[in-house]
Amino acid sequence: MSNSNSKSIISLFREYDEIKIPIIQRDYAQGRESAREIRKNFLNSTKDHLNNGLHLDFIYGSIETHDEKKVLILLDGQQRITTLFLLYWYSAIKEGNIEKFQEIFCLNEENGKSKLRYEVRVSSEEFLDYMVSKRDVKFKDGSKPSKIIEDKNWFYLEWSHDPTISGMLNMIDDIDETFKDEPNLFDLLYNSDSKITFDFLELNNFGLTDDLYIKMNSRGKLLTPYENFKAKFEKLIEKYFSEEDFINIAKIFEKEYVDIFWKYAKLNRKNREGDIAKLTDRYMYWFFYNFTLNLYAINNETGLHNNYSRLDDFVQENSLVSFFEKIYNKKEHIGGLIEFLNYLGSCKDTPEQVKYILEENPTLWDRVRFYAYYLGIVKHNDDEHWYRVLKNLINNTRIDSLEYYLNALKAIKKFSDSLKGQKILEHIRTKEKFTDFFSQNQQKEEMLKAELITKTNGWEQEIIKTENHWYLDGKIGFLIEFSKNENTYDLEKFKSYRDKFIRLWGFTKGNKENQILLYQTLLTKGDYLPEVGLNKTFCSFDEHIRAKSESWYRVFENSKKEYLKELLDDLNPTNNIENELKKIINKARVEDWRKYFIKNPEYIKYCKELQLRFYYNEEDEIDKIYLLKHRQMNGHHVELHSWHLFNKCFGLKPISDRKVWWKLEGKKTCKPFTYVEVEYAESTSYEEPYILLSGFKYKLQSEEYDLGLRIIYRNGEFHFNFNLNGKDISGTKIRTNELEFIKKGTFPMLQENKNCCEWLIKQISIKPTFRTQPSILIKPKCTVNEQSEKG
Repeated sequence: MSNSNSKSIISLFREYDEIKIPIIQRDYAQGRESAREIRKNFLNSTKDHLNNGLHLDFIYGSIETHDEKKVLILLDGQQRITTLFLLYWYSAIKEGNIEKFQEIFCLNEENGKSKLRYEVRVSSEEFLDYMVSKRDVKFKDGSKPSKIIEDKNWFYLEWSHDPTISGMLNMIDDIDETFKDEPNLFDLLYNSDSKITFDFLELNNFGLTDDLYIKMNSRGKLLTPYENFKAKFEKLIEKYFSEEDFINIAKIFEKEYVDIFWKYAKLNRKNREGDIAKLTDRYMYWFFYNFTLNLYAINNETGLHNNYSRLDDFVQENSLVSFFEKIYNKKEHIGGLIEFLNYLGSCKDTPEQVKYILEENPTLWDRVRFYAYYLGIVKHNDDEHWYRVLKNLINNTRIDSLEYYLNALKAIKKFSDSLKGQKILEHIRTKEKFTDFFSQNQQKEEMLKAELITKTNGWEQEIIKTENHWYLDGKIGFLIEFSKNENTYDLEKFKSYRDKFIRLWGFTKGNKENQILLYQTLLTKGDYLPEVGLNKTFCSFDEHIRAKSESWYRVFENSKKEYLKELLDDLNPTNNIENELKKIINKARVEDWRKYFIKNPEYIKYCKELQLRFYYNEEDEIDKIYLLKHRQMNGHHVELHSWHLFNKCFGLKPISDRKVWWKLEGKKTCKPFTYVEVEYAESTSYEEPYILLSGFKYKLQSEEYDLGLRIIYRNGEFHFNFNLNGKDISGTKIRTNELEFIKKGTFPMLQENKNCCEWLIKQISIKPTFRTQPSILIKPKCTVNEQSEKG
């Protein structure tokens, strides 16, 4: 480090050919709206001490030589030097001596370019060049200098997005407000070389290391992630492009490209914190991050997969600066990026496919969709069906892991390369399979659609219209199959089925009651419930891709879609949908397990996640059906037949009560008992749910008895297990007379089997003691039918 020496602003600009604000610096902060008080204090202090001289402490910098030019790299002093530069320019304009300013502060051999160079932003540097070289700026009374400058034909509208330029214009306005009445400002500033001085401290051999670059600027403030990336990116592309190309690219990065994201930020600022500039920086950073990450994933597939289990972990641990050079060391990638940005610049609005990647955490599907969209622009820009087909494949394939994400990108790139200029529909319509990884069912559907679009008039418009349905999202093969007549496809039949489906799904959208009505109606046609793991599901209307793939899409893709076809056939397209569905339900005659759900919508509501668990006997017949609160047996669940018995035969309401007192009064009195407690015990394990009846109290001689009854459904039968005084008596030897009180009254329970007391008395008369019976059984003559529901 060398010793310091005193310099004036004029001597500094005379000594050096260029004074650079390096890329590690922030924008011109002294001109910000929020810094107005600081700005005014500095200007007022300068004015007060101008006659006697003003000393401004230290500035720091290192000296380099470039192309025989002596260059000062400012490390501290950016704000003060920029403000003084603007003050000297203002005084020259104000008093008509711009030539004097240009002699000191401009590079004459470079067509009057400014010696003050802003590497932070190319647009800032360009603005200074125009401002100092033009002689057409003239101040007018009553007009702000910033307004006069902005009205010049050389002032680009995009420059108003640059925070440094905005800050300079703010400063010029405040300089004017402070010094406009100063009569000899030019003479005071230019005729003495010592009016404004500072100590200059030269830092020899000061390397701008990556650590310094990332961690600080002139005031120790962190650069934004985007500023950090942009500065390094510009240095990188300088290696691969000519000087002229580099300058042009840098310019459009500062103007056209910024404007893409500025417009989107302006539209979204009400829903986000921070000002537009900060939001623009955020969107730009995540655009470049997510764009580059797709390319990085394809080119570093093995390393990414070996070192990370989730893509989110990579994003959390790696900034864009840490990996972008591995991608943009190839001109094809830089060229693709620029071509895509040029395309975005030509769009009136931000495409939906791009909006998703302007945030930190797009889904894996969003990332893959964007990659397909990008290739469509830079590789297949004359093929209108490229993105449509790829989107259909992506939307209907599970891409919910890092491995699937990498496989999807790799498959898309391979497929794109295989086209070799051929249109996608011509390429796929004759194939049995045309790409790896993606759903084979969806590929077959796309090949069929390609054949119909290319060979038959009218199909293209109707297919695209149907694909855009809010739920189908490209999966329309089942509707096309419904329209098949032997070996041909009938467009009018397709439209008819499509329109009915749209009405039906519109009826259910966002309405739980209407969705349940559809479930009930479909069950009248057959067991449409698709399997999901160990369960079956009524099918969710959740629009998330995974939810659709585990529910309705499974119906659409297998033979169970015929039940949907039967339902659509029964619908009158002009009648009220709700009335049509209820009419179908009322006409139905169903005698198997489906009738419980058809007649009792509340049973479907019990299944919060719309899932059931079926168990089968050795003959592969349904043994038990469990209604699940969630998805597993370790969550609350009930057994269908005992649940129905509890709800219908006992007549207990509301069914949401877990414990209900049933008072036996009048004809239902079971003398000498006054009440019985009825409860349904849900299970949260593999133990059976059951109905529990308790409260049968009887005093015989000096002893009081408390009889309980547990009812469980198993193997097509209701099992009755008794306990006395809290102890199981199913296998216990007891005296018959201890149960004599049973004969004293009646207890109505099962209409098909008289009542519990009469049945129990019969059992006692046959078997006077309970010796080896594990439980007492009763087979319901009819588990549940219309008669029992009325009983």
